[in-house]
Amino acid sequence: MQIQKSLIPWILTISIAIIWLIVSFQHFESGIFWDLGVYTKAINIFNNGGDPYSPNQLGGYLSFVYHPLILHGMALFGSWLLPVLITFYFASMVYFLFSLRNNSNLWLSLFLAFAYCGIGLISLASGNLTVFLHLILLAILVKSLSQNLDQNKNQNLSSFTYTNTTFVILVIAFSSIKPYFLVYLAIPLIMQWGKNEGVAKTIRLVLTWVSIFFALMISSSLFYSTEFSAFIATLQNQTLGKRDLGYGFVMFFYDYYLSAGPLIYRAFVLHFAIAVLLLLIVIYLAIKNKWLSVNKLNSAYFPFLLYFLLTLFNPRLKVYDLFPAFFALYVYFFSLKSTTVSRLLFLVAYALSLTQLTGSVFFASQGIFANPINAYYWSMGIIFLIIIVTLAKPAPN
Repeated sequence: MQIQKSLIPWILTISIAIIWLIVSFQHFESGIFWDLGVYTKAINIFNNGGDPYSPNQLGGYLSFVYHPLILHGMALFGSWLLPVLITFYFASMVYFLFSLRNNSNLWLSLFLAFAYCGIGLISLASGNLTVFLHLILLAILVKSLSQNLDQNKNQNLSSFTYTNTTFVILVIAFSSIKPYFLVYLAIPLIMQWGKNEGVAKTIRLVLTWVSIFFALMISSSLFYSTEFSAFIATLQNQTLGKRDLGYGFVMFFYDYYLSAGPLIYRAFVLHFAIAVLLLLIVIYLAIKNKWLSVNKLNSAYFPFLLYFLLTLFNPRLKVYDLFPAFFALYVYFFSLKSTTVSRLLFLVAYALSLTQLTGSVFFASQGIFANPINAYYWSMGIIFLIIIVTLAKPAPN
């Protein structure tokens, strides 16, 4: 049986993903849920009168870097914290997987993102809360997408809506755990562009819950002032002191400005400047060429591109943020009409992951791809460039 030439890039891409999936299981040799162990140990120290923010008491490289409000919330569960969190982890995964339904593009995006450099498996195995929060938010976007696709079949495009109260409330709740999640509130706001009925409602919804969030966080910070000071000191030590900053844009400038002492803030300014610029370029092209039109199916997938771009705002981008970001990027890419060039470029972008495959002939022990951050951004950059070129053209009718 002769294989269609158009399928060859996808077959090769999936083959690379399978290789990564097999290799990734080696990470289980050092155990699973290592971040979960930090949570339970910190709560045990706290409930016994100790200081969970003290590196001397907690021990190890990892620190407990959560707001005192979250600390006290976790402490309420006591010895039940471990089973409660594990239950939450599995429930969020099941909720996310069921949201995908029978959409083959979503399943392919999940498989490729999960396998890429093993980041999916590492994210889940770490037991860090962040990836499971991402999965819940993405599941809501997927369910909204499914509703929009169903409406499209019924020729009812005018009822498309992204004013999702549940999404906004969950973003606010998750932001108390990970403050940078607040940036995802931009999704319902941007998606209301040109929709006269929903703009005012969405703005009121977001402002109301943001006000509640800041009131709660500020009041709790003042109430737990001593613990809040310890939390900030621990956060600075874990990020700047131990240089545990992950893969954000900031890392491209961090070493340069580190020697300048107080000027280190410029690395973060450049980080946010790049993130804002990328977002503005996409929004401008989408509006100019009607990719956000009210009655076009093209806008149904646009929240996933926004999710990818907004994730890049996080200066402490870790693998458990990259995995959801890659998934969102792939989902939007596969929603576009593919060409021979785009399929080949996607293969090249994905194949760059092999430079991180230790022991293989492709492994880069020196050169630009010796640093995984370069491989990640080149992979994302190539695919993002394809999307930009597509958005620069008028949206199909």
